[in-house]
Amino acid sequence: MDEFQDHYENQHVPLVLHSTPTISRYVRNYVKADSTFSNLDSLTTPLCDVVTEAWFDSEADFTKFQLDASRPEVRKLISEDELSFIDRSAIRVFLVRECISTIS
Repeated sequence: MDEFQDHYENQHVPLVLHSTPTISRYVRNYVKADSTFSNLDSLTTPLCDVVTEAWFDSEADFTKFQLDASRPEVRKLISEDELSFIDRSAIRVFLVRECISTIS
């Protein structure tokens, strides 16, 4: 496990989950930098190191998460930790609507 992933898993994840308890599922998808898709030559350089998913059981839980995350003491803790291992200017956040295909 590299330094980035080690810090994320062992420092940042516990901090986030403790500070924002309404997250019901917290997934980190680390980019495999040594993998390429032969038919996608233009996409061989990863644009990020990790794609993180935060799941909530309800919109109310997400709203509570936003309130928790915006508390000054929580923002300070999380921001200071992020500054120690993440380029915060590269962070992108998206709210998504999931569509699942049935495979038969």
